Amino acid sequence: MKLSDFSVVNYRSITTARKIKTNNMTVLVGKNNEGKSNILRALTLAMDIMKIYSKDPRSLQIAVRPYLKNHYSWEKDYPISLQEKNPNGWSSIDLNFELDEQDILAIRSMTGIRLSGCIPVRVSTNGAAAKIDIPKRGTAAFADAEDSASDETLSSDGSMTHPVHDYCQEELDSVELDFRIEPPSKSILDNFDHYTAAVVIVDRWYKHEGHTIAYSLSFIPIELVGRLQIDLNSTDALLEFLEHTCYEQGHHCSRCVTYSTAGNFSAKNYKLSSHDSFLMTQENVYDENEEILVVSKHYIPAEVFELKFSI
Repeated sequence: MKLSDFSVVNYRSITTARKIKTNNMTVLVGKNNEGKSNILRALTLAMDIMKIYSKDPRSLQIAVRPYLKNHYSWEKDYPISLQEKNPNGWSSIDLNFELDEQDILAIRSMTGIRLSGCIPVRVSTNGAAAKIDIPKRGTAAFADAEDSASDETLSSDGSMTHPVHDYCQEELDSVELDFRIEPPSKSILDNFDHYTAAVVIVDRWYKHEGHTIAYSLSFIPIELVGRLQIDLNSTDALLEFLEHTCYEQGHHCSRCVTYSTAGNFSAKNYKLSSHDSFLMTQENVYDENEEILVVSKHYIPAEVFELKFSI
């Protein structure tokens, strides 16, 4: 895997630096105070965050905080000229990696995902948290607007859709739902990045002709239930919110797909596959104020998972 080019958006003096080509040796040429050092700092920031993620994908937000405390200050590192306009703005670094044949075969062997050519990765941070995302098919992989820095999961018609329906190749004809209300655990609060007194925890099993194919586990902060008037007396209303409304009302979402062997264990009531190879999609849906609407984990067996890229 080789870095072929990268872009920097809203980091220090740089508002936009697009498609900087890289090779075995790359030379940056420019006048003093033109941002050359900031470009290299941004690239180092992205690579370091990816290294932290590679050590423990499930605990990125916890593991990355000490690093960000010493290496990123929003007041200093987010462009001062944009801070009033975008008080919740994120700095992002977009990296494009070329894949050789061994990379492609290794990814396919481990995850079942078919890739070709190259893969784009976006690393974003606001100092309090970090995100690593892969732009979804049908989108401009690295959009020009600051507002699009986290819109990597928008579908081609500009709307978000449920990842189980996006990535599962099997036809689904029914959904079974169960939910409960509990005090949040520390790991749930870490995902929300704000305090909530309780969470609505929702299990969903996706089926085809009675056979369970995929499973989703979602967490909704209790204050959101009242604000959006979600009727918990109606499982249909809750299902409608999680399947459609949150994507229609959400501003953007982030998704991270990782290999997992915990699909059958997590699904509890039903066995999803005779194999223990799953692709787990960690998904956060945000409103326009960068507040989380829903945190979800979606488990799909590797043999029916398909993720396509338009490069």
